[in-house]
Amino acid sequence: MTQVSRTNSAPIVSQWAFNHFVTAVAVNHSGESPQIAFALGNGTVRLLRLTELESRVAREVNLMTGEKAQNNQGAILSLVPYRDGFLAGGDDGHLSRIDAEGQMTRLAHHPRGWIESLAISRADDIGYGFGKSVGVMMAGQSQPLILPPLPSTVAALLWLGSRLAVAHFGGVTIFDLAQRGVDGLPKSRPLKWPGSHIHLSQSPDGNYLASALRDGEIHVWRLSDLTDMRMAGYPGKVATIAWGHDGLHLAGSGIPELLGWGFAGDGPEGKEPELLWPGAGSQRIVQLASAKNSFGWAMGLEDGQLCLLLNPAPAAKALVYSLSKRAAVSALVWSDRLESMNKSIIAAGCEDGKAIVIILNKLYQLNSLSK
Repeated sequence: MTQVSRTNSAPIVSQWAFNHFVTAVAVNHSGESPQIAFALGNGTVRLLRLTELESRVAREVNLMTGEKAQNNQGAILSLVPYRDGFLAGGDDGHLSRIDAEGQMTRLAHHPRGWIESLAISRADDIGYGFGKSVGVMMAGQSQPLILPPLPSTVAALLWLGSRLAVAHFGGVTIFDLAQRGVDGLPKSRPLKWPGSHIHLSQSPDGNYLASALRDGEIHVWRLSDLTDMRMAGYPGKVATIAWGHDGLHLAGSGIPELLGWGFAGDGPEGKEPELLWPGAGSQRIVQLASAKNSFGWAMGLEDGQLCLLLNPAPAAKALVYSLSKRAAVSALVWSDRLESMNKSIIAAGCEDGKAIVIILNKLYQLNSLSK
């Protein structure tokens, strides 16, 4: 089921019902038409081409095998754009590639581990986490290099050039794939901070590495000298974090309001965060994404609403879209690599399978900034 609406330069909105928990969403811009992929809790991925949103057809790729595939069981736990398609990791331990036509290829299999985190470098190097381990497949290689075990389960991965940052309980470990020890394995450096680190993000200028914690805080390291700073006060888990397009604000989920920690000058320590958006009542932000090329924030709420903030003015109102009446937003992405087309793609999904794709015209964004 899908519904598409458009009005002049206003956003094009396409809503879908996949009937299964949306675990991840990703956008790939290669090829003639960008593709949006939704990973689901039944072991499938649904593919939508930007040019086919009105066709009401979402191609289905089943990544499970054997009994799980026959019984519609298993779940896709991670999804990222890769070359002309996507990479997906499942609770069956398979790392799979999906090409532009929806054809699936197995890249790796770890029967005793769930592949819950994925990261792709600019050079197409692959990093994936399973259990307490990380596998790395450098571009052009077919066999993974397994890094030394981490102290706890791998929760998130992020490439920092040739280095791979790994989030886990007790901190973040950075592996340098360009420097090897006498054992032939990449050298590593631990960034220790107590608590459960679950999400990573690098500032647009590359100067800072931020980690979201299940323990209700955000921790940031300055990469040049590894000095660190703590942003606390969240009542519960900070599931996702995002930087503003100019790198001046870092925001986190877990509260109703959108608060931006200021990174101008000496950074946020000793300062109160700035209120960027007052929120939609008492509903907490559970998913968060931001534009990369201009001002823009997307907030997924625990009641199934998706809110877009396009104007930095204090009194600016957010665009509000209702995805679900009973299920939280579980996956969210903002992709604005369509500069040549003057468009952005915002895609989100909920725990009950409801999903949305919004095509945002650059002219509409500029008009929003002038109001």
